[in-house]
Amino acid sequence: IISKASDHLSQYLEENKKKAKDRVEEFVSHKAPRYRPILKRIPEDKLHFDPNISDKELDLTLHKHLSEIEGKLLVDGHDVMNPRDREDYPQYQKRLQEYLKTAEDIKKSDLANYVFHRKVILDLLEQAIQRGEDGKYAREDLIHNLIMPMQKDSNEVMNDSCNLWLLDERLAFHNYLASDKTLLSMPITG
Repeated sequence: IISKASDHLSQYLEENKKKAKDRVEEFVSHKAPRYRPILKRIPEDKLHFDPNISDKELDLTLHKHLSEIEGKLLVDGHDVMNPRDREDYPQYQKRLQEYLKTAEDIKKSDLANYVFHRKVILDLLEQAIQRGEDGKYAREDLIHNLIMPMQKDSNEVMNDSCNLWLLDERLAFHNYLASDKTLLSMPITG
């Protein structure tokens, strides 16, 4: 019964598979470039889904696959450090190369995510410095919080909450930074 149903629906199924593949390509190209390096590592049969899936659901699906690849990479990382019984050097070298290729794809994914995050921040900054429909510019605190949260110091915020790179890349390596705090409230002066 399944084979007959599959034969009967084959044209529809193939069309649906192509639409799903096109949907993934469009989503990765325009909204989530971080998944491009790992797409080749996701089995094709795992990417068969409703092509009308929401961006959120598609992102979650791809993220699940990314997490699985990262988990396998962690396991492989432990295994690659221990030669297998009766494994010769060429076999070990092949295993090591596969591990390193996967690690490289994960790092490319991380870099794409980092660059995409910066693009979003630049887009938000560009919006903030435009004159609004009322003819006024955005409040200073909006731009300030985009760069460094107000009333915080570098001990209170995570690096990814700050966008100091908008001012100068070297600020990523600062020792202490305080934003809108009195001198007496800072641990380096108090």
